[in-house]
Amino acid sequence: MDHRNRGRQAPAVGISGPVTASPLICSRSGAQVVEIAQLLLAVVSQALIECEQLPDGIRLRLRASDETEAALREYVTREKACCPFLALSVERRGGELLLEVHGPAEAGPILALLSQLAGRAR
Repeated sequence: MDHRNRGRQAPAVGISGPVTASPLICSRSGAQVVEIAQLLLAVVSQALIECEQLPDGIRLRLRASDETEAALREYVTREKACCPFLALSVERRGGELLLEVHGPAEAGPILALLSQLAGRAR
Protein backbone atom coordinates (compact mmCIF):
# COMPACT_ATOMS: atom_id res chain seq x y z
CA MET A 1 0.00 0.00 0.00
CA ASP A 2 1.39 3.39 -1.00
CA HIS A 3 1.24 5.93 1.85
CA ARG A 4 3.12 8.79 0.17
CA ASN A 5 -0.02 10.89 -0.42
CA ARG A 6 -1.73 10.05 2.85
CA GLY A 7 -2.87 13.19 4.65
CA ARG A 8 -2.02 15.50 1.76
CA GLN A 9 -4.66 17.60 0.09
CA ALA A 10 -4.84 17.74 -3.67
CA PRO A 11 -3.79 21.10 -5.10
CA ALA A 12 -6.59 23.45 -6.09
CA VAL A 13 -7.44 23.44 -9.76
CA GLY A 14 -8.29 26.71 -11.49
CA ILE A 15 -11.33 27.15 -13.71
CA SER A 16 -9.26 28.30 -16.65
CA GLY A 17 -7.14 25.13 -16.92
CA PRO A 18 -7.55 22.61 -19.75
CA VAL A 19 -10.58 20.37 -19.41
CA THR A 20 -8.62 17.13 -19.70
CA ALA A 21 -5.94 18.14 -17.16
CA SER A 22 -8.31 18.43 -14.18
CA PRO A 23 -9.12 15.50 -11.92
CA LEU A 24 -12.74 14.38 -11.68
CA ILE A 25 -13.29 15.81 -8.23
CA CYS A 26 -16.19 18.00 -7.20
CA SER A 27 -15.30 20.55 -4.54
CA ARG A 28 -18.87 21.10 -3.29
CA SER A 29 -20.78 19.44 -0.47
CA GLY A 30 -23.82 17.31 -1.20
CA ALA A 31 -26.18 20.15 -0.30
CA GLN A 32 -24.34 22.54 -2.61
CA VAL A 33 -24.48 20.04 -5.47
CA VAL A 34 -28.24 19.71 -4.97
CA GLU A 35 -28.58 23.52 -4.96
CA ILE A 36 -26.71 23.81 -8.28
CA ALA A 37 -28.79 21.00 -9.79
CA GLN A 38 -31.99 22.70 -8.63
CA LEU A 39 -30.87 25.92 -10.33
CA LEU A 40 -30.51 24.06 -13.63
CA LEU A 41 -33.76 22.15 -13.13
CA ALA A 42 -35.70 25.39 -12.51
CA VAL A 43 -34.38 26.92 -15.73
CA VAL A 44 -34.89 23.79 -17.80
CA SER A 45 -38.42 23.22 -16.51
CA GLN A 46 -39.42 26.68 -17.77
CA ALA A 47 -37.59 26.92 -21.08
CA LEU A 48 -36.35 23.55 -22.42
CA ILE A 49 -36.94 22.88 -26.10
CA GLU A 50 -34.65 19.88 -26.59
CA CYS A 51 -31.84 17.92 -24.96
CA GLU A 52 -29.35 16.52 -27.47
CA GLN A 53 -26.68 13.92 -26.70
CA LEU A 54 -23.24 14.76 -28.09
CA PRO A 55 -20.27 12.38 -28.39
CA ASP A 56 -18.61 13.99 -25.36
CA GLY A 57 -21.49 15.81 -23.69
CA ILE A 58 -24.94 17.29 -24.02
CA ARG A 59 -26.55 20.33 -25.60
CA LEU A 60 -29.70 21.89 -24.20
CA ARG A 61 -31.77 24.16 -26.43
CA LEU A 62 -33.90 26.59 -24.45
CA ARG A 63 -36.29 29.43 -25.23
CA ALA A 64 -34.32 32.64 -24.87
CA SER A 65 -35.12 35.34 -22.37
CA ASP A 66 -32.87 37.64 -20.39
CA GLU A 67 -33.93 35.89 -17.18
CA THR A 68 -33.19 32.42 -18.57
CA GLU A 69 -29.81 33.54 -19.90
CA ALA A 70 -28.84 35.08 -16.56
CA ALA A 71 -29.83 31.89 -14.72
CA LEU A 72 -27.90 29.71 -17.18
CA ARG A 73 -24.81 31.87 -16.83
CA GLU A 74 -25.13 31.64 -13.03
CA TYR A 75 -25.39 27.83 -13.34
CA VAL A 76 -22.30 27.71 -15.59
CA THR A 77 -20.27 29.89 -13.21
CA ARG A 78 -21.19 27.75 -10.22
CA GLU A 79 -20.68 24.45 -12.04
CA LYS A 80 -17.25 25.50 -13.35
CA ALA A 81 -16.20 26.46 -9.83
CA CYS A 82 -16.87 22.98 -8.48
CA CYS A 83 -16.28 20.77 -11.54
CA PRO A 84 -13.41 22.26 -13.56
CA PHE A 85 -13.12 19.08 -15.62
CA LEU A 86 -16.34 20.06 -17.44
CA ALA A 87 -16.37 22.55 -20.31
CA LEU A 88 -19.58 24.59 -20.18
CA SER A 89 -20.82 27.31 -22.49
CA VAL A 90 -23.94 29.39 -23.08
CA GLU A 91 -24.67 30.88 -26.48
CA ARG A 92 -27.65 32.88 -27.74
CA ARG A 93 -28.84 32.06 -31.26
CA GLY A 94 -31.85 34.06 -32.29
CA GLY A 95 -34.72 33.10 -30.02
CA GLU A 96 -32.84 30.23 -28.41
CA LEU A 97 -30.13 29.68 -25.84
CA LEU A 98 -27.72 26.78 -26.16
CA LEU A 99 -26.12 25.29 -23.07
CA GLU A 100 -23.34 22.86 -23.93
CA VAL A 101 -21.60 20.69 -21.38
CA HIS A 102 -18.60 18.60 -22.46
CA GLY A 103 -16.32 16.37 -20.46
CA PRO A 104 -13.85 13.51 -20.63
CA ALA A 105 -15.08 9.92 -20.88
CA GLU A 106 -14.74 9.55 -17.10
CA ALA A 107 -17.39 12.27 -16.67
CA GLY A 108 -19.99 10.13 -18.46
CA PRO A 109 -22.08 9.51 -15.30
CA ILE A 110 -22.20 13.24 -14.55
CA LEU A 111 -23.25 14.06 -18.11
CA ALA A 112 -25.88 11.32 -17.95
CA LEU A 113 -27.24 12.84 -14.73
CA LEU A 114 -27.50 16.27 -16.39
CA SER A 115 -29.37 14.66 -19.28
CA GLN A 116 -31.73 12.94 -16.84
CA LEU A 117 -32.39 16.26 -15.09
CA ALA A 118 -33.33 17.78 -18.44
CA GLY A 119 -35.59 14.82 -19.20
CA ARG A 120 -37.42 15.17 -15.88
CA ALA A 121 -38.11 18.82 -16.55
CA ARG A 122 -40.16 18.12 -19.65
